[in-house]
Amino acid sequence: MKNNISKALTEVWEWKELAYEEVKHLPREQAIRKRLESSLETVHQLGLKMNDKTKEPYIAHVAHNIL
Repeated sequence: MKNNISKALTEVWEWKELAYEEVKHLPREQAIRKRLESSLETVHQLGLKMNDKTKEPYIAHVAHNIL
């Protein structure tokens, strides 16, 4: 029987597991903050641009409201 799971999906599952392992020992708020900070760092590393209405990634607004 042929494996129908794509390599890309397998990689995403591996990344998800690694991200979880990085924060599983932290309290919820710290874990959320760590994931959001990592996400924002990636946005900046990739050189992504914000649109005219947003000066920072939307996720930063969510983090501000949660934390």
